[in-house]
Amino acid sequence: PLPPARSRETGHHYFAACVRAHVRHAGRLRIDPVMGLHRLFWVPRGLGPKEGVYVRYPAEELWAVVCIESHRHEARVVGENLGTVPPEIDEALPRHRIWGMYVAQFAASDPDVPPPTKAEMALVNTHDTPTFAGFWAGADFDDRVELGLLTPDQLRDEREGRERQRAALMAYLKSRGLLNDDAPGAAAVLRAWLSYLAAGNTEVLLVNLEDLWAEPV
Repeated sequence: PLPPARSRETGHHYFAACVRAHVRHAGRLRIDPVMGLHRLFWVPRGLGPKEGVYVRYPAEELWAVVCIESHRHEARVVGENLGTVPPEIDEALPRHRIWGMYVAQFAASDPDVPPPTKAEMALVNTHDTPTFAGFWAGADFDDRVELGLLTPDQLRDEREGRERQRAALMAYLKSRGLLNDDAPGAAAVLRAWLSYLAAGNTEVLLVNLEDLWAEPV
């Protein structure tokens, strides 16, 4: 990781060069995670995560670098603002005209929440989540049990919660005329979900290729 004081001494030259190298060729650039402009978790070499610390960065200066380079090269920037994100991150995105991400898989438990009304990037899932087929079948639970992240009681609760998500999502899509079958398969639900997202106000709908051939995990 870049030492923040040293980066500032050089006018953030290295960071600017990294951004420039991408936006020279790309119309869209995703910063993953965008919270890295504010802080990074450092773990000294040879030590474990308990010995790590958060190191803060001059965020406004790094936001400025991103904005300048994206403006120069006419590239749109997307900030990956998922997970445990402090409020100042989501507040900074629109201020700098940087898109956030709407991941429908996270919103499935509350289907009455529509896609974002402003131009952003919408996805069913990300590279850090199960594929749609895996999500629909609950295949991710098996991995979490194997890793010791779920107890039997927690597994039961998680499966019941996922079933409620599935039922709520199907009901929501049916109410909008996108699903007609009372017991649709995963492919039909995915098609309806993507159709719904594509018809919304999002600027970009990103589709994972693995979902199109029903990758199971």
